[in-house]
Amino acid sequence: AQEKSQEKIDELRGQMFALKCSVREKQQQLTEQKEIGSYVQALRSFAVCTRTRHQYESQAIRLTAEQRSVLEKLSFEKDSIIRGGAGSGKTLVLMKAYQNCLSQYPQRRCLLVTYTRTLVKYNQYLSNLLSDCQTDHTIMTVDALLLSLLQHFEPASELDGELLKNLLTPFATESIPLWLLEQEIEQFIFRHSISEEEYLESKVVRQGLKRRLGKQQRKAIYAIKHEVLQQMRTLGRYSFTSVAVRLLEHLERERVSSLMFDNLFVDEVQDLGRAALSVLKKLTRKSMMLSCDAQQRLYLKGLPLSQSGIVIGRQSYRLLTNHRNTIPIEQLDQRYCGQRTLPSAFRDGPPPNLIPCKSRKHVLDELVRQLTFYRTVLSYELENICILTPSKQDFPAILQQVKQSGMEINEMLCPSFSFTEEQGIRLSTIHSAKGVEFPLVLLCLTRQPSNLSGYEKAEQDEILKNLVHVGITRSSEQLVVLVNTQDIHPAYEHLMRCFVSEQEPGQTH
Repeated sequence: AQEKSQEKIDELRGQMFALKCSVREKQQQLTEQKEIGSYVQALRSFAVCTRTRHQYESQAIRLTAEQRSVLEKLSFEKDSIIRGGAGSGKTLVLMKAYQNCLSQYPQRRCLLVTYTRTLVKYNQYLSNLLSDCQTDHTIMTVDALLLSLLQHFEPASELDGELLKNLLTPFATESIPLWLLEQEIEQFIFRHSISEEEYLESKVVRQGLKRRLGKQQRKAIYAIKHEVLQQMRTLGRYSFTSVAVRLLEHLERERVSSLMFDNLFVDEVQDLGRAALSVLKKLTRKSMMLSCDAQQRLYLKGLPLSQSGIVIGRQSYRLLTNHRNTIPIEQLDQRYCGQRTLPSAFRDGPPPNLIPCKSRKHVLDELVRQLTFYRTVLSYELENICILTPSKQDFPAILQQVKQSGMEINEMLCPSFSFTEEQGIRLSTIHSAKGVEFPLVLLCLTRQPSNLSGYEKAEQDEILKNLVHVGITRSSEQLVVLVNTQDIHPAYEHLMRCFVSEQEPGQTH
């Protein structure tokens, strides 16, 4: 009986010991859960994006000492340019200068123009934040301005994106195919207002375009250019870059004072050709103020300021500090861009995250998983999240997948989109997001843009590399890069290697 009692006691002691071990284990797990909870809460506190978009932007528009110093040096009587890399605040300084000019010289006719409709909306949004109220400051795209000016001379004129292709089709031959005619006339001759002497005699350099053209080919192309421009005049319909060429013809004959501006402010000037810049300069009485980031120049080489009549002289100012990106994001961009000179970031933050995917479907699945994590765990406001892609071809699949997950999403390219009114995740091409920033950016690299076929391979690679640079630098806090490795471009492979070179032994992304 004593032996059985002892066995029972030993059994109970064993059970008690096991229970104590289990309790200690559960207590340890509970402590770890509390630590994880505290960590997540700390991340939420650290993440500025947990506030509303308006609250975030209200703090982001405060001028730094460097930006104020440049602003104070700007003159409204001489042409000037503000140079700076991504995140340096050049657009903010330009916007503030625009408001100062309107305030100091209310009698002057002023206008701010930029390259994309998205940036027009974003700049208007910033203008309202800077003014603490809704403003009627005029901001528009260069294309919209040029068309409105042309309609003064030709009231029925309009833009037609398909017109040039239709007009050029009968002229296409085996030696001068349609794609070459379109590329040469629209993106080179019209965009830069190339004269016949420059094209045939000086043989001005065509950087990056496919095929070296002989004199007879150039002669034939320039004759075709004359013919299609005459047809456009007759029809009263124009391609995008031919509008500036037609305006220059009118302005050579007649300078209309009612069309003139006292001061013009031009954002993202690196994306404009000589023809558009020449028109803007001819319509400016006092001065043009420009902002420029040469590293974000996608489809053009060089900055034709002096050729357009713009005289900068000593009125060139550079912003050196990167106020948008965190140090880890800038370091990734520096590795990606190589030897380029970039502004210096000073804010710490989480490392960018690379997610290699085996297919486009895998990209979509991972995209929703990441969105769910940042939304539910870190409490990101949806309006502070942006999905970027190189091409609009990805939009339908992304919209469907995100909406099916129960999250609201809106296209920034939609004409009715408003930064002030719209809620939900933002979706945009990388190109249309130039000048805009978001706390969280998910960069989906599934394919390359479809408009690069007319360029040499080396130039295609450089354009795509610049495009990826723009995508990386849209993020002010968190960057997630999703790459489709099934059909990968060398520019995307290079980006993946930049992530690998960052890793320490045993570290994974």
